[in-house]
Amino acid sequence: MKFRWLMGVLLLMSLGFWIACSTTSITSSTTIADLLFTSQGDMSVLSYQVNLANGALTQVGSEITTGSNTMPVAIKFTPDGKSAFVVNKGVPPGGSDSIATYSVNGDGSLTSSGPNVAAGGPSPAALAIDASSKFLFVANEGIGGISGTSSISVYTISGSTITFSSNTPTDDFATALAVSSTSNFLYVANSIGALPLLQGEVTQYSFDSTTGALTKVNSYITGGTTPAGVAINKKGYLYVTNFGSNNISGFMIASDGTLSPTPKSPYSLSTGAGPQALVADPAEDFLYVADYSSNQVSGFLISAASGELSALNPNAVSTGIGPSDIAMDPTGVYLFTTNIGSPSLSVFHLDYSTGRLGPIQMDFLTPGQPSAIALH
Repeated sequence: MKFRWLMGVLLLMSLGFWIACSTTSITSSTTIADLLFTSQGDMSVLSYQVNLANGALTQVGSEITTGSNTMPVAIKFTPDGKSAFVVNKGVPPGGSDSIATYSVNGDGSLTSSGPNVAAGGPSPAALAIDASSKFLFVANEGIGGISGTSSISVYTISGSTITFSSNTPTDDFATALAVSSTSNFLYVANSIGALPLLQGEVTQYSFDSTTGALTKVNSYITGGTTPAGVAINKKGYLYVTNFGSNNISGFMIASDGTLSPTPKSPYSLSTGAGPQALVADPAEDFLYVADYSSNQVSGFLISAASGELSALNPNAVSTGIGPSDIAMDPTGVYLFTTNIGSPSLSVFHLDYSTGRLGPIQMDFLTPGQPSAIALH
């Protein structure tokens, strides 16, 4: 840990930033954001505070385990920022698929809430939490290559603990989830849809407000292959990255939760190779996509009237190697990617008037294989 800390200090000093390992509590929510990221190499999660005035990072607390023989693949804060959950794939021979649970302290550091909770299905890959913090939804990809083994698990949330509630089959290889912020709808990206088309799709579910139990409503073809990420912007448009076909699908969400394609969807112009994770700007009409195979972030303007995407100028900025996840702070000032191949975090400042990113503001070295990131 001392070696890693020293590397981080030297790098940030060379860029004109300051970083320190500290547990000092900073309480101003308007100037400080909490940041968490997972390390597959260390099987751990690390917590930082982000100074929104200059982008400086300050580590809070210690690196904390995500479980023995685990590979953390996804992380989320609850909407109130008081709890966080990490989805893990088990690492043979002794590891098992699980969910790690944490309470978030006043300074943004983490405390384990107890032993990991068993996953409700094989190979969990993604998670989502409803706006009221009542339910945790987990996408289970299923057993590789075996149709019919993918599912969505539902857990009830009480503080920073979770209890398994139900498991619902979904079409093959669920990879990503998004929950509507205004109604009880869950959207699941499936790499392979139902017969006879077997194309990438998004499946819409409604969920019971008391139990979280899921009911399938409809499925929608994305027009691309191997969907990898899904996000809903502040105006209610839904976007899906298609990793295999290097394009992005857009949908309008109707009042009943049903989807219809946005104009000219899917979008391939100016999309990089291997689009994976994506994030919608919380404050403006911009969308950013981590292009895993081309080591960049692509930026797009979202039409407020129709949801149609158009490329920003410049469209892309370079990241570290293999950007695996992407997140923005709640004010829309800074954007971060975890670069699983570098290993590092790339940090960009956003021009709120144009959506333009970069050039890269900071490239922060991390423990091995940073895989997922969350901000609050």
